[in-house]
Amino acid sequence: MNMDSLFLALHVFGAILWVAGLVSLTMLFGAAKAEGDPGARKRLLAFARKAGMVPDIGATIAILFGLHRLFVLQLYKVHYMHAKLLFVVFLIGLHGFLRAKTKRAAESGEANLPGFVRPAIALVVLAIVVFVVTKFPA
Repeated sequence: MNMDSLFLALHVFGAILWVAGLVSLTMLFGAAKAEGDPGARKRLLAFARKAGMVPDIGATIAILFGLHRLFVLQLYKVHYMHAKLLFVVFLIGLHGFLRAKTKRAAESGEANLPGFVRPAIALVVLAIVVFVVTKFPA
């Protein structure tokens, strides 16, 4: 195994951790919204705020090793990377939006997450995978 393979594995691991953490936060929001007891809801949302560290760590790993690969291997010259990176920017935006909502929810005790967040995460990740696997546009 060479270092490029190791860094690719770490990049993919970080991306999986990132996306799984974001999806789990949306699921915690759903559980908190369904909870009838205000005390339990507040505890769930406080836990969601702490659990928000998981996608933060995943994003950090994915971005650091992704940037390394982008510049060392000069992947910025590859045509499909521009489209992939555009969707990565969308994912970063969704991450920031979800973390801000998590912070507000933990402070207020109200779990109001728009319904578009989970499908948006899925569509953005699907677009990233499609561009990387198919290398579209060829």
